[in-house]
Amino acid sequence: MVTLILLQVIAGRQLRYGQLGSAAPSYPLSLYIYIVENTAHPIWNQTFNFTISKPFPLMSLREGFRCLQLKDSFNEALELAKLLVHIQVCIQNETTSTIPT
Repeated sequence: MVTLILLQVIAGRQLRYGQLGSAAPSYPLSLYIYIVENTAHPIWNQTFNFTISKPFPLMSLREGFRCLQLKDSFNEALELAKLLVHIQVCIQNETTSTIPT
């Protein structure tokens, strides 16, 4: 069984130019971003695909729209800095058909 995670990063809020932040929503998956645009509220609408062969730690990942708190390199919350993301988990069985969860 192979799991495909589709992570769409939609937008950010209260981001500062040159800021490095990470979002790790209590899973062994971290998303690191570096702000290069000079705007506090960027819109990306980019989708990232992750193929995972041992999905057991991620089985409790909740699908749908989520607002993730960004943290700095010391794992402290960046005040008001958030990412709006959409998460979809698909399980591929032996016949390579995709089954959305």
